[in-house]
Amino acid sequence: MGERGFGLDESAMEEMTPDPVMQHEGVGHFLRRISLRLLITWLVLVVLSYQCYLVDARQLLAHPVDTFAQSIGLAVYSSSIEMTTKLPDATSFADIKAQAIRAGRLLGASARGGVLDAEASEEYQLLRWTTIDGKDRQLVITASKAQQGDTVLSIEIRDYRPRESGKIKDVVTELNLVCARLGRVQSSHLQVQGVVCAQTEIPWLSYVQSWRLTDCSVVQNGQGVEITGATPDLAYGTRTPATFALSFIPDTVGKDGGRLLFVVKNQQ
Repeated sequence: MGERGFGLDESAMEEMTPDPVMQHEGVGHFLRRISLRLLITWLVLVVLSYQCYLVDARQLLAHPVDTFAQSIGLAVYSSSIEMTTKLPDATSFADIKAQAIRAGRLLGASARGGVLDAEASEEYQLLRWTTIDGKDRQLVITASKAQQGDTVLSIEIRDYRPRESGKIKDVVTELNLVCARLGRVQSSHLQVQGVVCAQTEIPWLSYVQSWRLTDCSVVQNGQGVEITGATPDLAYGTRTPATFALSFIPDTVGKDGGRLLFVVKNQQ
């Protein structure tokens, strides 16, 4: 009886003792699993770091003009953003008015507010609506149809307040979404005015030399300077180079910077 009981205990011990080969395979599998997790974690951290770099250094979430203004320390005090959209062909003046009113309502303007001006001739029909949008910005909507041409809608948002509470990209995105709902966006025109401060002479060419310029011209106008050119780095949503014009008038009294006007035009 005692020997039999001892045999049972020995068998049970053998079953409980792991096979060296199976134990080795378990450790290897564990190490591979841990290594794979570490590799995936490392790759995720690398991707997140690269995304942070793109957003911070390359300013992917900012409009090129926002990045430009930030790089030169431009305090923007007014901006004007205009987009032109090709509409479905209108059959009557009422259709043109309906499209203009719809555009204004999409931007928060009251259909009963503002001033409507209409012009009609044998060559074209035109309606201009000047009003205030839902964010207290001046809104100018122009709808026109040529006798033998397309029906076109132009929307311009003018903001004469400092851009501390918002960015150019926010307005461009808002306007682009509205225009895309109405038709096909054809062009955009952006104008920014502001003050730039500098205690020493401003190296204006250094601001544009970092762009991939396809054309550049510098003209001295008294103490001021005007730079014109084209570059795809200012293009918004298209590879077609955008034309730009930069003019600066120095402060001759305080000798501390001056007034800057920056204009960018894009063709879709």
